[in-house]
Amino acid sequence: MTLSITVDDNFYSETVRTEADGRIFHLKLTSIDPTSDPEAFFTSKDEVETYIRSIGNDDPRWLPESFIGSVNDDLTSKWYLIAPDGSFEKQCIFYNWNPLLRVKFTSKEEVESFAKNELLKNPNYWHPYRTDAEQKADETPFEAEEVRRQRDALLNKYEWAVNSPDLTDDKKAEWKTYRQALRDLPAQSGFPWEADGMTWPTKPTS
Repeated sequence: MTLSITVDDNFYSETVRTEADGRIFHLKLTSIDPTSDPEAFFTSKDEVETYIRSIGNDDPRWLPESFIGSVNDDLTSKWYLIAPDGSFEKQCIFYNWNPLLRVKFTSKEEVESFAKNELLKNPNYWHPYRTDAEQKADETPFEAEEVRRQRDALLNKYEWAVNSPDLTDDKKAEWKTYRQALRDLPAQSGFPWEADGMTWPTKPTS
């Protein structure tokens, strides 16, 4: 958790609290010191910062951002709708193409602009929140189907290499081993996710 505290010369403050999971909360305070009795004003910026750091995370003065998100380098993105109590309520996943125009995004800025405009006005993008593990479990069958599709395409593409008269017996054996490794992909640990250890076999050199 990190705090970004801004205090002006009149001791009014704005604070942004960012949690490890990406949720963002805002806190705005006047120059009045709530701890004083009778009520008095803060007298220094250090006093303000010390007071802010003493405020518990469950204090109702912390207001969550309505939604947050992040854009990956491949321009896919995930967005979360934040409930009034600060918990994740709903989520939205965009792939790397604009669902309205049916064209690929070209920059992170374009993704962010689209998301911030569309998610605020179109509730149909939002779905019930699921943890990463739940999301992955739902996506695994589709990812497995996609990996098998790519695998089959490679098997078809290089079928010629098995009996090609232009290749030596040693080179044919390399291609045979490569094609068998493609067939064995579903048996790999981590299939169908490369992040979990699945690795594509290395294609033989010509």
